[in-house]
Amino acid sequence: MDHAYYARMEDINELHCFYSDHVRWLNPETDFDLIKEYFSYFDIHNDTDTYFGINLKDIKTDYSINEYNAGHLCGVIVDGKVLSLAGVAFGSQKEWEICAVSTHPDYMGNGFSKAVCSFIAKYIIEHNHAAICQTHPSNFAMQAIMRQIGMKQYYPQSDCKKTTEKDNPTSIPPWDEIVSYMYDKELSGFSDRIVKVMYSKDGSRRIIVLKSERGFYITTVEIIRVFDEDEWQYFCKDDNAYPAWWETDWKFKTKSFYDSPENALKGLLDDPEIKALFE
Repeated sequence: MDHAYYARMEDINELHCFYSDHVRWLNPETDFDLIKEYFSYFDIHNDTDTYFGINLKDIKTDYSINEYNAGHLCGVIVDGKVLSLAGVAFGSQKEWEICAVSTHPDYMGNGFSKAVCSFIAKYIIEHNHAAICQTHPSNFAMQAIMRQIGMKQYYPQSDCKKTTEKDNPTSIPPWDEIVSYMYDKELSGFSDRIVKVMYSKDGSRRIIVLKSERGFYITTVEIIRVFDEDEWQYFCKDDNAYPAWWETDWKFKTKSFYDSPENALKGLLDDPEIKALFE
């Protein structure tokens, strides 16, 4: 992928797992009809049509869970249907790639993509490889998923030269402009579950209160991270690139589930440090 956003992780201690009882490996021999039905949601109906580099014709042989061929597929399976899917592509002796990540359009915002991606990343690292992933620079939802499971942005060796060849360097905007620009950015992945978003007094952090698929309320705290100069010179060539991103602030952890959005927010604001930042 030309001019892509790359992320990488090799230490299991950096992995943030989003567990789900519904995630499992897909066996193309026994789960082929489930996979075929899932592909149809994305207008893939013929055996030779390609879905993220995969086609139904080759899937039984190349993605068998019993052999190391092209890779494996996993999915979120609920009531006999695939709702989200991701794959591991066996590449070099050092790196395997998280690929083919997607979620059924009707079930986005439930954390399914994070669940399958962290499932794959754990598998890769436990098999003594680094987990890598790439996406388009404007695919901010996928970039957020990578960061939330613990992956860090990096530049492949073949792209290092690009970061130093700056014909017309563009400076990173001032901090105040970045904070203003990032307001309400990168929320699309949660849009149908968001109950409330609260910003800190300086705008650099936000609390997101979400309603889970089971009707409980959960919270997350995010913080703005800014690209360094070399990263920005690489990404500013894309007209849709942001100079920063929202990242989970793991410094603040709260109880997993609450019975109301008010109690979810109170659970965070009872922390004196958070209260000082937001009130």
